[in-house]
Amino acid sequence: MTDTTFRDGVTDHADGIADRSVSTTDSSPDRYNHRLGLPPRRRLALATGAAFTGGAFLGTIQGVRVAGLRFRAENSHRLPRSEAGWLLYHKAKRKYVFKASMKEARSLGFRVAPCVALFYFFEEAMDERRSKRVGHMGENTHQDFLSSTFAGLGVAGAFGLWNRLTLPLIAKMAKYGMIGGVSYGLIQDALHLSHGRELAYVESIRQVLGYGETEGNETTHNT
Repeated sequence: MTDTTFRDGVTDHADGIADRSVSTTDSSPDRYNHRLGLPPRRRLALATGAAFTGGAFLGTIQGVRVAGLRFRAENSHRLPRSEAGWLLYHKAKRKYVFKASMKEARSLGFRVAPCVALFYFFEEAMDERRSKRVGHMGENTHQDFLSSTFAGLGVAGAFGLWNRLTLPLIAKMAKYGMIGGVSYGLIQDALHLSHGRELAYVESIRQVLGYGETEGNETTHNT
C-alpha cells in the first residue's frame, strides 16, 4: 500500500512538472509579440531606469571634470604654501567636486529619463494608432521603424519647444531625432525578423517583387 501510494505521488509530481514545462514552452513565443520581447509598461519602466542611470553616470563624469577646473580657477589666487595647507586644499576640493558631481548627475539623469520615456510613449502610441488602420494586414505587423521614426521626431520637437530653441536648432535636433529613430527602429525590425515575425512593409515589398505570389502559387500547386 505504501509503495503504491509513493509511486502514484511521484508520477503525479512528474506529470505536473511536464505540464508546467509544456505550458511555458507554448507561451514563450508570445513574448515576441511585443517590441524587444517586453510588454509596453515593463519596456517603458526598464528604459526609463536605464536612461536615468546612464544620464547620472555621464553627469557624474562631467561634474567631476568641470567642478575640478572650477575649484582650481576660483582658488588660483590663494593657493596654499605649506603641506598642511595643501592637505586642506585637496580635502576641500574633494568635497566640492563630490557635491557638484552629484548635483550634475541628478540633473542630467532627470533630463535624459523623461526624453527616453516620452520616446517609448510616442512609439507605443503610434503602434496603437497604426494598428487600428492596418490591423487587417496581420497582428503586430505595424510595430516597425516608422513608429520609431515618428517617436524620434516627436521627442526632438518637444525638447526644442520646451527649451524655446530657435527654428534652425529645432530642425537640427529633428534631423538627429529622425536618424536615431530610424536606426533604432531598423535594429528592432532586424530582431523581429530574426524571430520569425512578419512586418507590414516587408510583406508589402515581397508582394511588389512577386515573392508572395510565387509562394502562394507553389503552395496551390503542391496542394
